[in-house]
Amino acid sequence: MCAEMNREAGGDPQDRIHISFHSNAGGGRGAIGLITGTPTPNQALLAQLAGREVNEDLRAYGSPPLEFPWSTRTTYTYTGGYGEITRTYFNSEMDATIIEVAFHDDASDAALMRDPKARSAIGKAALHAVIKFLNQVDTNGPPPLAYLPEPPTNVRAIALSTNGHITVSWAVPVSLGGSQSPTNYVIYRSTNGYGFGNPISAGNVTSHTITNLPANTDFISGFRRSTPAANPCRRKWWVAVRRPPAARRGSWW
Repeated sequence: MCAEMNREAGGDPQDRIHISFHSNAGGGRGAIGLITGTPTPNQALLAQLAGREVNEDLRAYGSPPLEFPWSTRTTYTYTGGYGEITRTYFNSEMDATIIEVAFHDDASDAALMRDPKARSAIGKAALHAVIKFLNQVDTNGPPPLAYLPEPPTNVRAIALSTNGHITVSWAVPVSLGGSQSPTNYVIYRSTNGYGFGNPISAGNVTSHTITNLPANTDFISGFRRSTPAANPCRRKWWVAVRRPPAARRGSWW
Protein backbone atom coordinates (compact mmCIF):
# COMPACT_ATOMS: atom_id res chain seq x y z
CA MET A 1 0.00 0.00 0.00
CA CYS A 2 2.83 2.41 0.79
CA ALA A 3 4.33 1.89 -2.64
CA GLU A 4 0.94 2.55 -4.24
CA MET A 5 0.51 5.77 -2.25
CA ASN A 6 4.06 6.96 -2.83
CA ARG A 7 4.64 9.93 -5.14
CA GLU A 8 7.72 8.63 -6.92
CA ALA A 9 8.20 11.88 -8.84
CA GLY A 10 8.43 13.81 -5.57
CA GLY A 11 12.01 12.82 -4.83
CA ASP A 12 14.22 9.79 -4.42
CA PRO A 13 13.85 6.73 -2.14
CA GLN A 14 15.90 8.45 0.57
CA ASP A 15 13.16 11.08 1.03
CA ARG A 16 10.57 8.73 2.52
CA ILE A 17 10.31 5.80 4.93
CA HIS A 18 7.81 3.27 6.28
CA ILE A 19 7.65 2.42 10.00
CA SER A 20 5.19 0.03 11.63
CA PHE A 21 4.62 -0.23 15.37
CA HIS A 22 4.04 -3.69 16.83
CA SER A 23 4.17 -5.22 20.30
CA ASN A 24 6.43 -8.20 20.98
CA ALA A 25 6.16 -11.48 22.90
CA GLY A 26 8.28 -14.43 23.89
CA GLY A 27 10.20 -13.13 26.88
CA GLY A 28 12.17 -9.93 27.28
CA ARG A 29 11.54 -6.22 27.60
CA GLY A 30 12.08 -3.04 25.62
CA ALA A 31 12.04 -2.03 21.95
CA ILE A 32 13.61 -3.74 18.94
CA GLY A 33 13.97 -2.60 15.32
CA LEU A 34 13.38 -5.44 12.85
CA ILE A 35 15.42 -6.42 9.78
CA THR A 36 14.08 -8.94 7.26
CA GLY A 37 15.87 -11.36 4.97
CA THR A 38 15.28 -9.25 1.86
CA PRO A 39 15.75 -5.80 3.38
CA THR A 40 15.29 -2.36 1.95
CA PRO A 41 18.64 -0.67 1.14
CA ASN A 42 19.19 1.10 4.47
CA GLN A 43 16.92 -1.04 6.64
CA ALA A 44 19.66 -2.09 9.07
CA LEU A 45 20.50 1.54 9.82
CA LEU A 46 16.85 2.53 10.25
CA ALA A 47 16.17 -0.44 12.54
CA GLN A 48 19.25 0.28 14.65
CA LEU A 49 18.42 3.97 15.04
CA ALA A 50 14.77 3.26 15.85
CA GLY A 51 15.45 0.52 18.39
CA ARG A 52 18.21 2.45 20.09
CA GLU A 53 16.35 5.78 20.21
CA VAL A 54 13.20 4.33 21.76
CA ASN A 55 15.13 2.48 24.44
CA GLU A 56 17.52 5.30 25.29
CA ASP A 57 14.87 8.04 25.29
CA LEU A 58 12.48 6.03 27.47
CA ARG A 59 15.24 5.20 29.92
CA ALA A 60 16.11 8.89 30.13
CA TYR A 61 12.43 9.73 30.67
CA GLY A 62 12.59 7.78 33.90
CA SER A 63 10.18 6.52 36.54
CA PRO A 64 8.44 8.65 37.59
CA PRO A 65 6.83 9.98 35.45
CA LEU A 66 6.58 6.50 33.90
CA GLU A 67 4.84 3.89 36.03
CA PHE A 68 7.79 1.49 35.69
CA PRO A 69 11.44 1.96 34.65
CA TRP A 70 12.09 1.18 31.00
CA SER A 71 14.11 -1.84 29.91
CA THR A 72 17.91 -1.89 30.18
CA ARG A 73 18.12 -3.61 26.77
CA THR A 74 21.26 -2.80 24.76
CA THR A 75 20.59 -5.07 21.72
CA TYR A 76 18.45 -2.92 19.48
CA THR A 77 17.78 -4.99 16.32
CA TYR A 78 16.63 -8.48 15.40
CA THR A 79 16.85 -10.19 12.01
CA GLY A 80 14.21 -12.64 10.76
CA GLY A 81 11.60 -13.06 8.05
CA TYR A 82 9.08 -10.22 7.97
CA GLY A 83 7.07 -9.88 4.78
CA GLU A 84 5.70 -6.47 5.79
CA ILE A 85 9.11 -4.84 5.35
CA THR A 86 10.47 -6.91 2.47
CA ARG A 87 12.11 -4.78 -0.23
CA THR A 88 10.09 -6.22 -3.12
CA TYR A 89 6.78 -5.20 -1.51
CA PHE A 90 7.95 -1.58 -1.56
CA ASN A 91 9.31 -1.78 -5.12
CA SER A 92 12.57 -0.51 -3.60
CA GLU A 93 10.92 2.92 -3.31
CA MET A 94 11.67 3.52 0.40
CA ASP A 95 13.30 2.10 3.46
CA ALA A 96 11.20 0.33 6.07
CA THR A 97 11.35 -1.26 9.50
CA ILE A 98 9.06 -2.47 12.27
CA ILE A 99 9.51 -1.16 15.80
CA GLU A 100 8.58 -3.87 18.27
CA VAL A 101 7.76 -1.31 20.92
CA ALA A 102 7.71 -3.53 24.02
CA PHE A 103 6.75 -7.03 25.17
CA HIS A 104 3.06 -7.45 25.88
CA ASP A 105 3.74 -10.66 27.83
CA ASP A 106 5.78 -8.70 30.39
CA ALA A 107 3.63 -7.04 33.04
CA SER A 108 5.72 -3.86 33.25
CA ASP A 109 5.95 -3.41 29.47
CA ALA A 110 2.23 -4.11 29.07
CA ALA A 111 1.40 -1.42 31.63
CA LEU A 112 3.73 1.06 29.92
CA MET A 113 2.10 0.46 26.53
CA ARG A 114 -1.24 1.43 28.08
CA ASP A 115 0.22 4.59 29.62
CA PRO A 116 -0.40 7.73 27.50
CA LYS A 117 2.86 9.23 28.79
CA ALA A 118 4.86 6.22 27.62
CA ARG A 119 3.04 6.09 24.27
CA SER A 120 3.74 9.78 23.67
CA ALA A 121 7.41 9.33 24.57
CA ILE A 122 7.69 6.33 22.22
CA GLY A 123 6.22 8.36 19.37
CA LYS A 124 8.65 11.23 19.98
CA ALA A 125 11.58 8.80 20.18
CA ALA A 126 10.54 7.29 16.83
CA LEU A 127 10.44 10.81 15.35
CA HIS A 128 13.97 11.43 16.66
CA ALA A 129 15.08 8.23 14.94
CA VAL A 130 13.48 9.32 11.67
CA ILE A 131 15.25 12.69 11.82
CA LYS A 132 18.60 11.00 12.50
CA PHE A 133 18.02 8.53 9.66
CA LEU A 134 17.04 11.13 7.07
CA ASN A 135 19.92 13.35 8.18
CA GLN A 136 22.29 10.54 7.20
CA VAL A 137 20.74 9.14 4.02
CA ASP A 138 18.71 11.92 2.39
CA THR A 139 20.72 13.21 -0.58
CA ASN A 140 18.36 16.05 -1.55
CA GLY A 141 17.67 18.06 1.58
CA PRO A 142 18.65 16.26 4.79
CA PRO A 143 16.87 17.67 7.85
CA PRO A 144 18.99 19.18 10.63
CA LEU A 145 19.47 17.23 13.84
CA ALA A 146 16.90 19.38 15.64
CA TYR A 147 14.11 17.90 17.75
CA LEU A 148 10.81 19.47 18.77
CA PRO A 149 10.58 20.95 22.27
CA GLU A 150 8.67 19.20 25.03
CA PRO A 151 5.30 20.59 26.13
CA PRO A 152 5.29 23.58 28.49
CA THR A 153 3.87 22.96 31.95
CA ASN A 154 1.60 24.74 34.42
CA VAL A 155 -0.40 26.47 31.69
CA ARG A 156 -2.89 28.97 33.08
CA ALA A 157 -4.94 32.06 32.19
CA ILE A 158 -6.12 34.87 34.49
CA ALA A 159 -8.74 37.50 33.60
CA LEU A 160 -8.07 40.94 35.11
CA SER A 161 -11.41 42.64 35.66
CA THR A 162 -9.97 46.13 36.07
CA ASN A 163 -8.79 46.55 32.50
CA GLY A 164 -10.26 43.84 30.28
CA HIS A 165 -6.98 41.99 29.88
CA ILE A 166 -6.23 38.27 30.05
CA THR A 167 -2.75 37.02 30.98
CA VAL A 168 -1.72 33.58 29.72
CA SER A 169 1.27 32.04 31.54
CA TRP A 170 3.26 28.82 31.39
CA ALA A 171 6.50 27.20 32.55
CA VAL A 172 9.43 26.42 30.25
CA PRO A 173 9.48 22.69 29.34
CA VAL A 174 12.26 20.39 30.47
CA SER A 175 14.44 18.96 27.69
CA LEU A 176 14.11 15.18 27.27
CA GLY A 177 15.74 12.86 24.75
CA GLY A 178 17.66 15.67 23.07
CA SER A 179 14.63 17.92 22.54
CA GLN A 180 15.39 21.57 21.98
CA SER A 181 14.40 24.49 24.17
CA PRO A 182 11.63 26.69 22.72
CA THR A 183 12.63 30.09 21.39
CA ASN A 184 9.10 31.38 20.74
CA TYR A 185 5.47 30.75 21.69
CA VAL A 186 2.55 31.47 19.35
CA ILE A 187 -0.81 32.22 21.00
CA TYR A 188 -4.23 31.78 19.36
CA ARG A 189 -7.64 32.63 20.79
CA SER A 190 -11.28 31.83 20.14
CA THR A 191 -14.66 32.53 21.73
CA ASN A 192 -16.23 29.21 20.71
CA GLY A 193 -13.39 26.69 20.57
CA TYR A 194 -13.67 26.25 16.80
CA GLY A 195 -12.31 29.27 14.98
CA PHE A 196 -8.79 30.29 16.01
CA GLY A 197 -7.07 33.17 14.30
CA ASN A 198 -4.89 36.23 14.65
CA PRO A 199 -1.87 34.40 16.07
CA ILE A 200 0.33 36.34 18.47
CA SER A 201 4.06 35.67 18.41
CA ALA A 202 4.91 36.13 22.10
CA GLY A 203 8.65 35.53 21.89
CA ASN A 204 10.89 33.64 24.30
CA VAL A 205 8.83 34.47 27.40
CA THR A 206 6.68 32.63 29.97
CA SER A 207 3.61 34.90 29.93
CA HIS A 208 1.73 37.24 27.62
CA THR A 209 -1.14 39.65 28.26
CA ILE A 210 -3.92 39.96 25.67
CA THR A 211 -5.53 43.40 25.95
CA ASN A 212 -8.86 45.17 25.34
CA LEU A 213 -11.13 42.12 25.37
CA PRO A 214 -14.93 42.48 25.66
CA ALA A 215 -16.57 41.75 29.03
CA ASN A 216 -18.76 38.70 29.81
CA THR A 217 -17.06 36.69 27.07
CA ASP A 218 -15.44 33.28 27.28
CA PHE A 219 -12.05 32.95 25.63
CA ILE A 220 -10.18 29.78 24.81
CA SER A 221 -6.48 30.35 24.25
CA GLY A 222 -4.21 27.89 22.51
CA PHE A 223 -0.51 28.16 21.94
CA ARG A 224 2.34 26.37 20.23
CA ARG A 225 6.02 26.38 21.09
CA SER A 226 8.60 26.69 18.34
CA THR A 227 12.31 26.70 17.53
CA PRO A 228 14.21 28.09 14.54
CA ALA A 229 14.43 24.59 13.04
CA ALA A 230 10.82 23.60 13.85
CA ASN A 231 8.55 26.60 13.61
CA PRO A 232 5.93 26.14 14.88
CA CYS A 233 5.28 22.71 16.44
CA ARG A 234 1.90 21.31 15.48
CA ARG A 235 0.68 20.31 18.92
CA LYS A 236 -1.34 22.90 20.90
CA TRP A 237 -2.23 23.40 24.57
CA TRP A 238 -5.47 25.03 25.63
CA VAL A 239 -6.73 27.11 28.55
CA ALA A 240 -10.15 28.71 28.98
CA VAL A 241 -11.07 31.90 30.86
CA ARG A 242 -13.99 34.36 31.04
CA ARG A 243 -13.43 38.12 30.82
CA PRO A 244 -15.81 39.29 33.61
CA PRO A 245 -17.50 42.66 34.11
CA ALA A 246 -15.33 45.42 35.48
CA ALA A 247 -16.73 45.08 39.00
CA ARG A 248 -15.84 41.39 39.40
CA ARG A 249 -12.63 39.42 39.63
CA GLY A 250 -12.00 36.69 37.11
CA SER A 251 -10.43 33.31 37.73
CA TRP A 252 -8.75 30.69 35.57
CA TRP A 253 -10.15 27.21 35.08
